[in-house]
Amino acid sequence: MKYGDAPPSTGFDMPDEMKPLIMHATIEIYGTQIMVSDTPAHMPFQVGSNMSIVVTLDAIEETKRVSDALSTDGAVQQPLQETFWSPCYGALVDKFGVGWQLSYEAK
Repeated sequence: MKYGDAPPSTGFDMPDEMKPLIMHATIEIYGTQIMVSDTPAHMPFQVGSNMSIVVTLDAIEETKRVSDALSTDGAVQQPLQETFWSPCYGALVDKFGVGWQLSYEAK
């Protein structure tokens, strides 16, 4: 999915140069999905923040637990909240500088 494929968002005008970038791409390795995305144009780019690890969980409480654990001594970029693709999604950087996106998806 490219950023340009997302539905319009109130209060955010997506720049044209961002539309062809990858919002979500999935790679399956031995039954485990690894998701990746490009860094949006409005976010600062630095080596180490040019990718994040996306973890999709099948329980909201587990999504919250993982978020709390990974954000300890780190920084929450987007608190867990409802989005158009998930009822519980958030983004953070852990204490080691690794970017994470957590998303609940019912099975």
